[in-house]
Amino acid sequence: MRRPLRIVTLLLVATLLLAACGGGTAGSGSASGSDAGSGSGASSGPEPGAAKTTVTVAVLDDASRESVLWALKNGKVTSDTVEVQVDMLPFAAIMEAFGSQAYDVVEASPVAVPRALQGGLELLIFSPGLFNFAGTGLYVGADSGIDDPRDLAGETIGTFALGGFFVSETRYVLQEVYGLNTAMTGGDVSFRELPPQNVLEMLKDGSLAAGILNQQGRYLVRNSPDYRELVDVTGEFQRLTGQPSMNSVLLTYPAVAAGKGDALREVARMLRESAQYVKDHPDEVLPAVAAARGEDVGYLEWFFQSYDLTFGGEPLEYADAINVTWEAAHAIGDIDQVPDLDQLAFR
Repeated sequence: MRRPLRIVTLLLVATLLLAACGGGTAGSGSASGSDAGSGSGASSGPEPGAAKTTVTVAVLDDASRESVLWALKNGKVTSDTVEVQVDMLPFAAIMEAFGSQAYDVVEASPVAVPRALQGGLELLIFSPGLFNFAGTGLYVGADSGIDDPRDLAGETIGTFALGGFFVSETRYVLQEVYGLNTAMTGGDVSFRELPPQNVLEMLKDGSLAAGILNQQGRYLVRNSPDYRELVDVTGEFQRLTGQPSMNSVLLTYPAVAAGKGDALREVARMLRESAQYVKDHPDEVLPAVAAARGEDVGYLEWFFQSYDLTFGGEPLEYADAINVTWEAAHAIGDIDQVPDLDQLAFR
């Protein structure tokens, strides 16, 4: 039996979230989103004995998100009016949660926003998410004969997730700086999705021309003699646009904003305080998270020097970073139109 066209469209949009948070797209939702997001201001507080409002949040299951949420999960940040239920989900589950609207707030790729709106899904940007200052690089093996990115014409670039915005960043830089056609079909270079360890192994043995590395991948090769950085992608992106890129955002929906507006504003406050706590107390939080997850604490320290997780921030305060992310995606043909953030921002 054929599925209705709208359901098929939304399922296709949801697949963007398989990797879009980086571990990583204007439509009928704009007008109602602006009205629902504006709300009526902070409440005067609950009646004595009143039940708390539950707000469900889904973010990528990653040690960096665990660090930012540590204070909230461990009772350092609390609320008299709201109970926050956070689920940390793998890529596939985040994808499903986005399309099904199973959570009040969900982490997603900024590029998913205009595509989802075009597919008929109404949403709001609740807050910025992963802010990339220095996290993405294009690497070759140490013995590679490729010294100029233009020499990648006709070659294959590996990445662990084709849908991540770090791939879009790389394509934008290769197009704008080095003149390569980086279209996913019929371009000068090919892009191949591979398991992270395969990318590293194939770069090392020369069977892969280049690889896009970010987060843990870039941390692992930063001092290795087996790899050489061909392009500082994030640095070039900032030089071109004047802004770091926004690799993820937190989304909500107009119906949630209409029914839980005050609670959502309280959640934003809690997320901001929890994100600030790890900055103020890294020696407390990072070792605890590393031990709990079997993670290298050095990676977490490096992560928070290269990225910022701005959970709970005001979307319009980060408008420049969100807009250049959309503009870069538009320049390489990934989205048809740059949305109006003012119409989509939860307030």
